[in-house]
Amino acid sequence: MMAAWKLAPALAAGNCVVLKPSEITPLTALKLAELAKDIFPAGVINVLFGRGKTVGDPLTGHPKVRMVSLTGSIATGEHIISHTAPSIKRTHMELGGKAPVIVFDDADIEAVVEGVRTFGYYNAGQDCTAACRIYAQKGIYDTLVEKLGAAVATLKSGRSHFAG
Repeated sequence: MMAAWKLAPALAAGNCVVLKPSEITPLTALKLAELAKDIFPAGVINVLFGRGKTVGDPLTGHPKVRMVSLTGSIATGEHIISHTAPSIKRTHMELGGKAPVIVFDDADIEAVVEGVRTFGYYNAGQDCTAACRIYAQKGIYDTLVEKLGAAVATLKSGRSHFAG
């Protein structure tokens, strides 16, 4: 999904794209490119696989690459920024995201609970925008903990849509 978020603006602007997914999760990028092959001409979306040192460094250092976008760790972001700095490439970094939810005493508690339950656990919580910290004002804290706990307890993880 994040790869699609990165590709869409670049493609809308008329650019070709080279996608270098994490070596840990390459198959989603491959599937995305496979789905896009019937929509875009050959060479518009390209996928390169491999480790950062052997694939990422030559890619980010290539003179025809004008922008690098990363969703990843702070350490990888630091490396890419230092590697692209000599050629003054544009970079877009989403690094080590921690999405807080701040709840004040006058908040609509039902809306907060539904929002955190829905978006905090979307994609099993493996999303940089997923709520991972909740700060609640003292007056609403106990109610929030009780209601959110009950709401989250109804979630099913794994292959819950399969019988058995």
